[in-house]
Amino acid sequence: MTIRRHLARLLALFRKSRLEHELDDEVLAHLELAERDALARGLTPAEARREARRSFGGVEQMKESHREHRSTLWIENLVKDARYALAALRREPLFASVAISVLALGIGANTAMFSLVDGVLLKPLPFPNPERVVRVWEAPTPTSSNSTTTRTFLELKQQSRAFDALSAESLSTATVPVNGEPLRLNGRYVSWDHFAVFGIQPLVGRTFRPEEDQPGATRVVILSHAVWQRHFGGDPGILGRDLLLDDEPHQVIGVLPPGAFDRHRARPLDEPASFWRLNAFTEQETAAGMHWLNPVGRLKPGVTLQQAQQDVLAVRARIADQIPAWKKDWSVTVEPFDQLLVGDALRQSMYVALGAVILVLLIACANITNLLLARSAARRKEMAVRVALGATRGRIMAQLLVESLVLGSLGGVAGIALAAVFIEAAVPLVPAMPFTAEVTLNLRVLAFATVTAMVVSVLVGVLPAMRESVASAARALPATSLTHGSAPPPRTRTEY
Repeated sequence: MTIRRHLARLLALFRKSRLEHELDDEVLAHLELAERDALARGLTPAEARREARRSFGGVEQMKESHREHRSTLWIENLVKDARYALAALRREPLFASVAISVLALGIGANTAMFSLVDGVLLKPLPFPNPERVVRVWEAPTPTSSNSTTTRTFLELKQQSRAFDALSAESLSTATVPVNGEPLRLNGRYVSWDHFAVFGIQPLVGRTFRPEEDQPGATRVVILSHAVWQRHFGGDPGILGRDLLLDDEPHQVIGVLPPGAFDRHRARPLDEPASFWRLNAFTEQETAAGMHWLNPVGRLKPGVTLQQAQQDVLAVRARIADQIPAWKKDWSVTVEPFDQLLVGDALRQSMYVALGAVILVLLIACANITNLLLARSAARRKEMAVRVALGATRGRIMAQLLVESLVLGSLGGVAGIALAAVFIEAAVPLVPAMPFTAEVTLNLRVLAFATVTAMVVSVLVGVLPAMRESVASAARALPATSLTHGSAPPPRTRTEY
C-alpha cells in the first residue's frame, strides 16, 4: 500500500461523519438505479424494490466492507475500546482508584530511580568532550590516591605534553560583606586555565589570564551564577567592582553560567563554590612538601588515557632527585574525571536500588492481575453476550487488552507525577551525589516511564484477556445465567 493510501485512510478517521453521509447517498443511488431497471422490465414497484435489494446484497455488510477499505479499522476499534474502558472505570470508582494507585506507586518509584541512574551513571559529564577531562593523583599504592604538592604540580604543568590545560584546585573560604552584612562563603583556589579544563565560558565578563596567577599581580575573582543572583541581584554592574574577601580587595572579572557549578556536592572538597580566585604560589608554598592540591586536566585531542599516564610517569622520573626518600615508591595516576565522581560503592548501591524497585513493580503487576481476574468473573455474562452476537476471540482479547492499556496509561500519568515528588525527596538523601548529576524528568526519563506503563499494561492484561477470550458462547451463557441470574426451576415429579 502506498504512502498516499495510508494518509487517505488516516484522514478518513477525521471525516467519518461526512463519509458516512456520502456512503448512504451512494447506496441509495445504486438502489434507485436498480429499481428503475426493474420497473423498465415490467415489474411492479413493490417487486422492483425487492429485486433491487436482492441483487444489491446486504446493505450493512457492504457498508462495513467499504469502511474497512476506506480507513484504518483497527484505529477506530482502538478508540471505541478506549472510550468503553474509560466509561467502565467511571462505573467502578473503587476498583479504578485502587488499581491506578498501585500502578502509580510502582511506575513512579521506577521512574524516579531511573532518573537517578540516568543523571548519575548514564549521562555524560555536562562539559564539552567530557572524556578528555581527567583527575591527576599522587598514588602511595596502586589502589590509593592522594593530593599532590605544589612542586609536583608545577613540574607536571611545565613538563607534561599530554594536557591542553592543567589546573590545581584547593578549598578556600572567605568572609564577604554583602549589603553591609558579612557572609562566610565557600570558594576555590585554582590555576588561570581552570575553566579551560571544563570548557566553561563565563556568562558575563571573562576568565583568568596567565599573568594573573603570579605573586604581586592584581587580585581577581570570578563569581558563581547562584551567588550573583542571590546576593547581588544579577547586577551586570558587578564587573570591575572590588569585592572584599577577608578584607582583601579582589576585582570581579566574570560570572559563570548557571549549571553544574551551582549544584551542591557530597564530599567536603566538592562543596559548591561561590567564587574562584587564583593560586599565586609563594616561595614557601613551592618549597613546602604539603599535599594540598588536586590537579584536574583536559587531555589534548587524540591523547589517550594510557598515553597521559606514561607522560606523567616520565615527568616524575625526571624529577626523581627532588622527591623525598619516603616517597620514592609513590607513583602518579591519571583517571577519568567521572570515575572520581561516581565510585564503585555508589554505582553498586544504585543498581541494587533499581533492582529493588523493579521487584516492587512486578509485585504491583501481580496484584493488579489478580484484581482484573476477580473483576472478570463479574463480566462473564457480558462476554458471553458478545460472543453470542458474533464477537471473535481476537476481538474480545483486543478489547480487554485495550482496557488494561487505558488502566496502565492512567497509572503511568499518576506515576510520573509521583516520580517528581520522589525525586525531590530522594536526591538530598543520596550519598556522594556528584555535582555534575542533573536529576530531572527529562525526555529520556519520560520515555522510560511511557515504555514502562505500556509493558505493565501488557503484563497485567494478557492473562485476564486470554482467560476470557477462550470462553465460548455455548458454555458462558448458561453458566453466567445460573451464576448471576435466578435459581434454576425445581424438578417436578409426574404421577402416573
